[in-house]
Amino acid sequence: MLSRLQTNPWMLESVGNFQVPSQIDKSISCWDGSEADEERGLVTVISVNCSNEREIYLDEKLSVGNMQYQYTWYEGEKMISPRFYRMYELQNNDETGSNATKENVTDFKCETNFVQISQQNFKMSVCRRDYLRYNGLSDVLVTGAMVSQKQQGFLFELFLTGVDFKESMRLLKKEFESFKWKN
Repeated sequence: MLSRLQTNPWMLESVGNFQVPSQIDKSISCWDGSEADEERGLVTVISVNCSNEREIYLDEKLSVGNMQYQYTWYEGEKMISPRFYRMYELQNNDETGSNATKENVTDFKCETNFVQISQQNFKMSVCRRDYLRYNGLSDVLVTGAMVSQKQQGFLFELFLTGVDFKESMRLLKKEFESFKWKN
């Protein structure tokens, strides 16, 4: 599935000052997840959520094949920078909604680095946990937070279940190469 996604034409959508891939396959649906302005009108939040409806059941308690990704833009021009960053930092978490248990998968192992994507600096974490009974399958969680702007923020999250890790990294590379900063 992941190799097919890499060859599909991807639609781009504006989320704040970024153009990002939205629907990367016909099996994936995207929707506006934006909430009303937060912090008494001090922060504008724009969010796009995408996921597929695909689940392959390995047993009665474990399924794979799920793909979810989300982009969230924060604009806090009316806030002082320290307050904006406190609020922004609280939004950046790496939780999953997976039903996998310790009997099925290893613990997540994460690596965090600073990278540049479309001329912007990001703090990026890539986390992986492997399936115990299904050799070669992993869950992958990627979170990224733009750290190069004082009163603007951009969060990215990707969660894949039951995938080949190397294939997921190739997909992620293509996704990041598709990001376009528009100022």
